[in-house]
Amino acid sequence: MSGDELFSREELMGVFTSRTKEVGDALREGNKAHKRLEDWQEMQLAHFMGILAISIRDLHRASDENMVSTLAWIVRNLLELSIWIEFCVRSDGNAKRFEDDGIRDLYGWTKAVIEMEKAGSAAEHKKLADKMKELEELAKQRGLPVLDDGYKKVRDAAKDLGREEEFGPLYKLCSKFAHPTAWVVRTASSVEADADIREMFFRDGIELAFASLSQIRHRVLLSFPEFGPQTKKKEKEEE
Repeated sequence: MSGDELFSREELMGVFTSRTKEVGDALREGNKAHKRLEDWQEMQLAHFMGILAISIRDLHRASDENMVSTLAWIVRNLLELSIWIEFCVRSDGNAKRFEDDGIRDLYGWTKAVIEMEKAGSAAEHKKLADKMKELEELAKQRGLPVLDDGYKKVRDAAKDLGREEEFGPLYKLCSKFAHPTAWVVRTASSVEADADIREMFFRDGIELAFASLSQIRHRVLLSFPEFGPQTKKKEKEEE
């Protein structure tokens, strides 16, 4: 979808919101009636849609406020999110790997805090150490024999999907503007200097968000074809 060639920016928000609601309703109602997805799978897909909705609102606001660094940061997040969504809808095994990586992320976060707080109190160290043990126990319960912070890297997921040539350049470009690079600092007071870049980021973000939502919709309709357009059309014809 090419953005405001078809809709104004305000209309895009409405279209995305209505499509997200449609897919979310099908996911929630379909799984309530048929239980074809495990609870964690339903939650993962719902959370993906929630983050997409927040991101597209932030994208719209950053564009209105001419904030190129914020736009770049949001598009980079949407790029990563698009990789993870496609990775997870590709197979249940991929989705489970990403779900389990949530524990690895928390484990790595806790380790990082311990490193930062080396000079802290003994009580604080014990609290964090206890949290590490809790995470290790949770990992065992979920079938992860060894818990470490070796989570799947988004670049590796992009390669698995055959999207590394798309991912690498766009990620690098977004990073150039998301960070206070020499160019960003030099042009900080000139709105006109990055007008074309801002427009490009906005369009890229819109396309990534809609493409990701389409991936989720496809996954939901695979599990719940009752909510597909052909089924609904047939039901209407039979009324």
